[in-house]
Amino acid sequence: MPPFRTQTVPLNDAILTEKAPAIDYPALISDILDAILSMTDTNWENKAAELADLLRATAC
Repeated sequence: MPPFRTQTVPLNDAILTEKAPAIDYPALISDILDAILSMTDTNWENKAAELADLLRATAC
């Protein structure tokens, strides 16, 4: 049997201080899928830019 891990992983300070942003992941995934499904050969560049902005905003 392999040995158990003894190392720990530090938590992000935002989580420890309860200042982490609350993200509604199901809604975010729904928004992403809606944008992808609404892409056409004429609007895909604008939709891709909107998606990039949306994802950047949730990464902060």
